[in-house]
Amino acid sequence: MKLVEAGPVTDEEFEALIEAGDFEREPELIDGYIEWRDAEMATITHGAWVTAIVVWFSSRAEQWNINAYPGVTNKTAPLNSLIPDVTVLSLDARDEKYVTGVPLAVFEVLSPKQSKTVLKAKFAKYEQKGIKQIWLINPDKGVWQRHLDGRLTGSDQFTGVGTIPPFSMLEISKLVR
Repeated sequence: MKLVEAGPVTDEEFEALIEAGDFEREPELIDGYIEWRDAEMATITHGAWVTAIVVWFSSRAEQWNINAYPGVTNKTAPLNSLIPDVTVLSLDARDEKYVTGVPLAVFEVLSPKQSKTVLKAKFAKYEQKGIKQIWLINPDKGVWQRHLDGRLTGSDQFTGVGTIPPFSMLEISKLVR
């Protein structure tokens, strides 16, 4: 596993780290500081929720001109490269190595040891990027929360964005096995 010194890094240094690979956890860059994704602590329940979200959106991909991707890097701003559990993009988005445009929606599925401080920072970056649908799911409780105007609030209603109409998140919950 590559060791990274504590302290700020540039986008170029972060890109070199990604290109070199050889690390056990996925790194994210938040305000120039590397945060390690808690991927090794993901549970079957976590995976089931990620799969359900991807399957639900993918089954409507042609109708809504979208696609859902698990674990892709979103470059939200300089010195910020984040990896939501699921990113939903318009198929009109450019074909590129990382997401640089504004996703239609992002989803984070809470992991057992995930830092609330890091999650709050990520949600703030998503909101600053202009992402309208930012969601957190607690997989152990099946509870949906939407991040809006700097706050997480309990909700199960996706209000619609772009070509995606409003729907109940409970439709996705039914796919969890």
